Amino acid sequence: MDFSLQEKHNRIEEVLREAKCDYKLELFPHQLLVAANEVAAVNMDRSPTICNANLRAGGLAWMISGYSFVFRGQRAHKGEKLISETWADEIKAVRFRRKHLFFRQNTDLDRVFACAASDWFIADQESRRPMRPFDLLNPDEPEIWQGCCPELTEFRVKRLPAWLDENTDNESKYFFRDFQADYSDLDCNNHLNNTRYLAFSLDALFSFLAKEQIEILHKLQIKEIHLNFVAEVLPLETVRIFLRPQTQIEDQEVSFTYQGESVSFNEKSTFLAYDLEGYNLTRNQAAFRAQIMLADGE
Repeated sequence: MDFSLQEKHNRIEEVLREAKCDYKLELFPHQLLVAANEVAAVNMDRSPTICNANLRAGGLAWMISGYSFVFRGQRAHKGEKLISETWADEIKAVRFRRKHLFFRQNTDLDRVFACAASDWFIADQESRRPMRPFDLLNPDEPEIWQGCCPELTEFRVKRLPAWLDENTDNESKYFFRDFQADYSDLDCNNHLNNTRYLAFSLDALFSFLAKEQIEILHKLQIKEIHLNFVAEVLPLETVRIFLRPQTQIEDQEVSFTYQGESVSFNEKSTFLAYDLEGYNLTRNQAAFRAQIMLADGE
């Protein structure tokens, strides 16, 4: 049974309205990313040619190449109703770009507490080669990735440069922590789930802060996250996450329009920024790069 574009959009809106998060303590960013992925999957599955089931039947799969998060105010807590909204922004080269907003209680703009951007691609499951989107899309199918979408501007996935390869002789001067890709860390593509890279990064950063910044640790909140994937991590491979503090960054601002109204995330406090690079010890190559910015939450 085929559905009209409006019926598909109405179904997405219904799912979004029902979206709730009820964790025992605070909602941490990697848990928020899990919710974002779930809602994005529902959105993608509205299109028969690019829904996950049909892609996998054809030997293809959705994969993510990077994402950026910006947070505003206090983290969400247990008992709060959270709404995650996502839509496709554009298709460029082999990438499908998506935008995300996160609300408290309802979708009023004054309830926005986070926004995000993510880059996705469709790859052959065997060769891992990205496919050109326009080779896959059905020209007769309504283009739902371009319809019923609010406008979100001036916010894209941040590209992070390599830094560890340039300093391999000095690896010992950086803080590092090792993680292994265990069975429970894998996704349906049989590699490390994209949310686990962020979880590992946050755990490595917490270990560093507990050693170097213990006196202010309880005051810090995450304000920005940027993560780019370089190479996938396979089962039982070990990732060593190197970390270094970056120069402090001040006066960050993210501005966008949402359904015709302007919204700005203004932060005038000083940020503590940390660069991380995940190095796959098994393959002797970089697996991902991340940047995490913290600010005083009090």
